[in-house]
Amino acid sequence: SLADKISETEFDVLHAHDRVMLHLATRIREKNKSAILIYESRELFHRWPLHVSAPGFVLWLKSWVVRRLEVRREKQEGSKADYLITVNESIAGILQKYFHLKNNPVVTRNMPRYEAVAERSDYLRKKFSIPTEYSALCQYIINQIVIFFNP
Repeated sequence: SLADKISETEFDVLHAHDRVMLHLATRIREKNKSAILIYESRELFHRWPLHVSAPGFVLWLKSWVVRRLEVRREKQEGSKADYLITVNESIAGILQKYFHLKNNPVVTRNMPRYEAVAERSDYLRKKFSIPTEYSALCQYIINQIVIFFNP
């Protein structure tokens, strides 16, 4: 298997950046017990909703069974992590308890620090002809700017 092949190399640290890689990392660690295992979880996978729009009962049942198995596997393997990296304090607290972690999670915010706005800029209003009486919210999503506004 891939885990067996990778296990031929001794690692000091294994970093699993999601639950799929966590499965591989825990398999590798079984053969390399001294390696430190770091799990990076950016979400609460166990709280994701079930894919309920699956057409037909059989597909719904299959989705339900697979989901239960995946959640159970993540919990078992996540509890083997020496360290956890996540994106905010609330998720850190939930996952600390959920995985029964020995060490406090490390929170890394992948966003710039807050900076107070000294003066208002109307750059986007002018660029997109948004009247000043409209409230605007800009959100940057994967190289796209989405602007929502209401009168």
